[in-house]
Amino acid sequence: MVVINYFIDSTNGLDTNNGLSSTSAFLTIEHAISVAADNDNIILMPGTHTYNLGVITKNNITIRGLDTNTCILALASSDYYICIAINT
Repeated sequence: MVVINYFIDSTNGLDTNNGLSSTSAFLTIEHAISVAADNDNIILMPGTHTYNLGVITKNNITIRGLDTNTCILALASSDYYICIAINT
């Protein structure tokens, strides 16, 4: 099994990028989830990211912040929560 890291940059990313590095990051978490497969990682670059909550139909996708001090995830619904693993 190959695990792929997809990068999200809420300032400079584009959903037409391939998302495979910080310099070719996607813009939205939603797009990364649509591209990701089971067990892939979604890595949030520093900045504020908004996630419009929906059903994720893939298994074991990890969403985490790259920088513990400057990465914020804002949820679009108060009915759900997400835990972001912090790099240590």
